[in-house]
Amino acid sequence: MSIMRRIANRLDAIGDALGATGGRVSVVAGSAADLAEHVIEVVGIPDYVDDVTDYAQYGITEPGWYIFPRVIALGGTVVTEQTTVTGAAGYVAEAGAGAVDLAVRFGVTAETQVVTIDWGPYTDTLIFKASDLAVRNLDYRTTFYIYDLAPFVTWEYALTEDTTFAEGKNYYTKDGDVYTLAEVTAGESVPAETYYNHSKLHIEGMARNITYRLDEIVDCPSEIVLPEIEGDTHGAWFEMQMRHSGAYSMTLLPPEGVKVATEHTQAETAGMNMIDLHYLDVGGEKLWRFMNTHSTIPTT
Repeated sequence: MSIMRRIANRLDAIGDALGATGGRVSVVAGSAADLAEHVIEVVGIPDYVDDVTDYAQYGITEPGWYIFPRVIALGGTVVTEQTTVTGAAGYVAEAGAGAVDLAVRFGVTAETQVVTIDWGPYTDTLIFKASDLAVRNLDYRTTFYIYDLAPFVTWEYALTEDTTFAEGKNYYTKDGDVYTLAEVTAGESVPAETYYNHSKLHIEGMARNITYRLDEIVDCPSEIVLPEIEGDTHGAWFEMQMRHSGAYSMTLLPPEGVKVATEHTQAETAGMNMIDLHYLDVGGEKLWRFMNTHSTIPTT
């Protein structure tokens, strides 16, 4: 069964459940679904767009996972120059047309995209969800998907114990709950209880089977809250590419009932360290482990 057919089948099922009438959304492969005038959740596996020039009419610029739904206006409403679309990676909205064609892009994780079409007389809010992407057996590293780790990290701070500013070390000032990187001069005295250093990096919320990279240099111990994997005997992994200022230590915080090494110390020189974590569920024993660590890219 084709990808678009599976999406259409899901759309049909959702439309039936909502008791909808009238063609409100159709999939550009020619399969239509009847949907009620509600917030709409579409669950399916999008197509992978490799050559974006094939979709130039949508104005999309990035390859990736897309669906291309058509949203039909209600009650004879048509597209005007004032019609706006937000949340879509691209769209076709021609003045006088009775529908808008969308290009909705997803990452490789389970992800929800909200698209709003302001027709003028009324507004459509559509939710597109591609949850099946998270469990597809794809080699993301082969296709070079690298996602920013920054949204998943929380830095903790402590007053510096240094009496003079050290060369190449970051110091921060505090204003309320906001810490700001300070400009300091190595060798000068540190005013008492004024400057802070990173004390811990907390990492939480990443999805499985993804490579993440953090560009900010890590200069403190880290802890990783490991995701819970339900009913998976095939294994899972994620990789983090992190710049460290020197040797580093990491503590893994597993879900209840999962075994793991509690701390990992890597005596590497400063650089970009590749940290691979691997999950297995064999014979009822669940285990997260460090599979590999290595340093390959210098900081200078």
